[in-house]
Amino acid sequence: MPLASSSQAAAVGSSVTNTQFAAAAQVLARKNLIIGTYDPAITTITDDTPALVTSPEDVGATFGFGFMLHRLAVQSFAGSGGGETWVIPQVEVAGNQAEGTITYSTAATANGTISLYIA
Repeated sequence: MPLASSSQAAAVGSSVTNTQFAAAAQVLARKNLIIGTYDPAITTITDDTPALVTSPEDVGATFGFGFMLHRLAVQSFAGSGGGETWVIPQVEVAGNQAEGTITYSTAATANGTISLYIA
């Protein structure tokens, strides 16, 4: 059935959205995690167990001043401005000294520099 040219359509619409404007960003609080080694002379530390800390002095008193966790905490607190910080102490593992041999197969023909990168 075709529409006649005299047909008319009418509509009335309305919409309201109640939204609270916030000028500040809605960001979750940042949490820091520091993983490092501690003073092996301290026997009360449980390896691989997260601990909440409040300052570099707290880390130093708990895990040893001057050890990796303490040095990382000093820089972390200085750069982050605070916030919730956790540490995971790792035991210092004794390793083997790396060794290898480099053999030059030809005699030098000119002065130069050899750059050696070991990964």
